[in-house]
Amino acid sequence: MVGINKVKLLLSLSVSAMSIVSGSALAQSDAEATDSIVVRGIKKSLQDTATAKRNSSQIVDAISAEDIGALADQNIADSLQRVSGVQIRRSGAGEGDTVDIRGFSQNRFEINGRTIREFDGRSSSAGRDNGQQSLLGIIPSELVSRIEVFKLLSADQIEGSQGGTVNIITRKPLDNPGLQIAGSAEGSYADLSEKMGYGVSGMISNTFADDTLGVLFNVSVDEREVAEDRFFSFNGWIPISGGDGSDPAQVAFADPNGDGVPAFQIRDFRFQRTESQRRRLGASASVQWEPSENFSSYVDLFYARQDTTENRQWFSVGTSANASDYTDFFFSENESLLAGTMQTKLQGNINTNPDNQFDSISGAVGGEWQSGPLTLSAELAYTDATADGQQQFIRVQSIDSVEVSFDFRTGDIPSLVLPTNINGSDINDLSNYNIPNVFDRVRTLKTKDLSARIDGEYEVELGPVSSIEIGMRYADLEVDPLTQSINPRFRPNTPANDPAIADFVGIAMFPDL
Repeated sequence: MVGINKVKLLLSLSVSAMSIVSGSALAQSDAEATDSIVVRGIKKSLQDTATAKRNSSQIVDAISAEDIGALADQNIADSLQRVSGVQIRRSGAGEGDTVDIRGFSQNRFEINGRTIREFDGRSSSAGRDNGQQSLLGIIPSELVSRIEVFKLLSADQIEGSQGGTVNIITRKPLDNPGLQIAGSAEGSYADLSEKMGYGVSGMISNTFADDTLGVLFNVSVDEREVAEDRFFSFNGWIPISGGDGSDPAQVAFADPNGDGVPAFQIRDFRFQRTESQRRRLGASASVQWEPSENFSSYVDLFYARQDTTENRQWFSVGTSANASDYTDFFFSENESLLAGTMQTKLQGNINTNPDNQFDSISGAVGGEWQSGPLTLSAELAYTDATADGQQQFIRVQSIDSVEVSFDFRTGDIPSLVLPTNINGSDINDLSNYNIPNVFDRVRTLKTKDLSARIDGEYEVELGPVSSIEIGMRYADLEVDPLTQSINPRFRPNTPANDPAIADFVGIAMFPDL
């Protein structure tokens, strides 16, 4: 159960060179305007999306910039949820973070047809370490012209995806000849953090030399500070064991209706508050030169950066799998433990991730030449991605077990009854707790990817065969992971009120439960 709320206001402005006229022409235009009706819509956007699907020999879905801009998407992952068969998972800030296609997380991501790398060297977000940012969660939606999702790969595409391949296509200057200027500004308010946020984006594009040379620059900046209140279980629902069968009470507890199928219990209750501040910068630049119908070339650059500061505090109560720890319990008809009173230990956690930085820069130069039925294309691409992060972690746990009652029958979030004191002192008194786990971790991930390809296509008329294609690709991937953990001088199970650390320890209790 997650609670994140925000209100967003959006203002956009676009200017085309064709709409800039002189004073006399403006007066004439005003006179003629009374005799004409102008209707603006997104027909061209729908046509582009349909054309991309129609012209592809593969199973492909596409979403265009008009569709993306009409909705309050924060990043590429948010935009991809609009595509059929794509599911996203959200980060603690409520933004889209990772992407599944047809239920698979092992998918590939590309920008303008070239591989983009996660900070750990992968070309997908599958198997990422907990807390590691996904590149899809950093790229702003404002930089995108179209997103294509290939669910069936062709022979000329790079293998390695189970669900599909996502191709992020940025804007190109020759797609819309002439001077093009567009911009947008937005503001948001997050009521849980009581903080304002903003986002600004702008694009300028122009063509020269009879529209054979085009230059485009696009930039997007935003900053948000949000809070999230969340209830979840770290371990989920697990079966209850009957032990070796020698204890009748444990056997009955593990299988209340005696059907031989074990009952299930939720392993722990976790109530968490996350406060996160994110500053994101995205930019793209493109130069295109098409001096003739038979030759075209391009230089393409892309940059994304995110700075994140995050603080998490949670309070946890672990449930027991031993019948002897319960004085009362209730199972549902399908043998799920929904309520009970038990003896257990309390846990609290402080997890701080200050000054996390994620940078990714990608560039490519390439071209295409055509002569009759023969088409040759080539590209040289380079990607450099870096993730620098810190994690400071302190966990406290009650020294003695206490009596706790829980009940799932009261709603989606279970009610929890805690004692007001432990051994005669306040429940928040640090003398009742020790520290079983603490560390200070520094992590750096660096990825460099150099690739080159050359492809040829020859059109033929051999019955169902329309063309013969051949290509070669070279790739050199270098990944440098570095993790350092700094352990403090005190040992695990050190009392939480130790003077050396007492100023840094707090217990995240939730009095409203």
